Amino acid sequence: MANRPTSTPSSIEPLLATTMQTVLTEWCITDVPEDDASRANAVIIGKPTDELRQDIVVSIHTQHPFGPIRDRDTRVDGVEGGGLSRSPHRFPQETLGGMRTEEIIGCVQVNIRLRKESEDATWLIGPVIERVKQGIDRDKRLIGLEDDLGNYLSIIETFRADGYAGGGGKVTTNFRWVDFRAYVHRTNCPRV
Repeated sequence: MANRPTSTPSSIEPLLATTMQTVLTEWCITDVPEDDASRANAVIIGKPTDELRQDIVVSIHTQHPFGPIRDRDTRVDGVEGGGLSRSPHRFPQETLGGMRTEEIIGCVQVNIRLRKESEDATWLIGPVIERVKQGIDRDKRLIGLEDDLGNYLSIIETFRADGYAGGGGKVTTNFRWVDFRAYVHRTNCPRV
């Protein structure tokens, strides 16, 4: 049996998720006054479960929970690809040093629970969605992330926000998704 390393090298997706969690915690909680009704209660990575009992939960997904077929023609430009790639499109090899570019399509899900029957949450959702978009589009900590495997993130941007309201009884839950795309460059991918 081969000797296994004692530590796991960092990789770009978990690095992106944890950095985004730090950024959005500041943009949606820390830097928002405590008496602001649009202040989030939690920023988590992955699918919210018990957190949904809180009023406003922001959850980060580095892989879009609706999968690669969600409006793929509106998401990216490129040559249609297939297989098990992260993106439904493949991009041409860059000319310098055999570097490759890969696109990650993810989203930030915002869940807002209101305990009043049929209450419209537009006044509450707007500020939260704008903080998420600005945090992703403007915070410099998300650019230039580099992992131990030769990948680095050069661009991240939001490009769409949509959702719906649901619920029952005296609870209304509003679900919104802010889609983002991140471009990752791989430097150590020589042809064998």
